[in-house]
Amino acid sequence: MAEKLKKMGIYSIEFIPLRNSPEVLEDYASYFFNQGFIVTFGSEHNTPQLTPLRLYTRNGAHLSEPLREINYKGACIIAAHQYLFAVMGKGFLKEDGTPEMDKMDEYVTLGDALIRFRINNEER
Repeated sequence: MAEKLKKMGIYSIEFIPLRNSPEVLEDYASYFFNQGFIVTFGSEHNTPQLTPLRLYTRNGAHLSEPLREINYKGACIIAAHQYLFAVMGKGFLKEDGTPEMDKMDEYVTLGDALIRFRINNEER
């Protein structure tokens, strides 16, 4: 499946934890992350139900530490991409539309710094 998505130009995937068991979520998220995909998790906040922002799986279990790390790294890459695109006109994607997979760790580092800077400098 990963190769098929890459051939279609898709390099990012989002899972809705509430729709999955912890085991299925661990298997699929880890698989796609290890295949170089940006993996994030959605919160199902497109419904009228008032659900907590903290993500949990179908059976009410909170995300494991490895899943939280995968999600955070995905968010960091997205934050870095948005910042670089706004400032330089070029983000995570090369001219041909493929991601700079060899620089993923750099994007995670930059995104982490951007997120922490924003949190630490938020007006209170």
